[in-house]
Amino acid sequence: MASSRELPLLFLLAAAAFLAAAVVPAPAQPQPQPQEYCGDSLAGLMECRSFMYGGAAAPSPACCAAYEAAFDADPFCLCYVADGTFGRATGYDVSVSDALRIPAGCGQADPPIELCSMQGLVLPPYAPQPPAAAAAPTSQPSSGSSEATPPPPPAPTSKASDESASLILLLVGVALLFSCTL
Repeated sequence: MASSRELPLLFLLAAAAFLAAAVVPAPAQPQPQPQEYCGDSLAGLMECRSFMYGGAAAPSPACCAAYEAAFDADPFCLCYVADGTFGRATGYDVSVSDALRIPAGCGQADPPIELCSMQGLVLPPYAPQPPAAAAAPTSQPSSGSSEATPPPPPAPTSKASDESASLILLLVGVALLFSCTL
């Protein structure tokens, strides 16, 4: 059994351990951000089939709503309609000139098509890309040496965990000081 002199020290150490467990948060795992793809936002333009390649005189209200949603998601995604990517991806022979008349037929803003061919413009991805390892076979170096993959960078420490450690050290110091004075 602990002596009366050791009881305050044991009490403070138990309190410090309890605080450490309650205050120190678990390391946060980075949450992957959902990737937006132009193909997803342009999928609604299938509502415009009758206008883009069916010979309809005007875009339907559903087509106008789909165009507005695609424009609001990212107007540069509409570059994929102008360059034919959307048509190839959907398997339809989309008339680009008819597709470019959708905004006027709907009374909406024109997409920034003139900027689509601007040098240095990086468009959002149309669809997910296959992993590099699956896309191209890797070759082994002929010399028999292998390059080591660098280790991941250390996880950043949070201010809360630094403050918790300081608090624990302070409590242990007070407990030791208190036990020495008894």
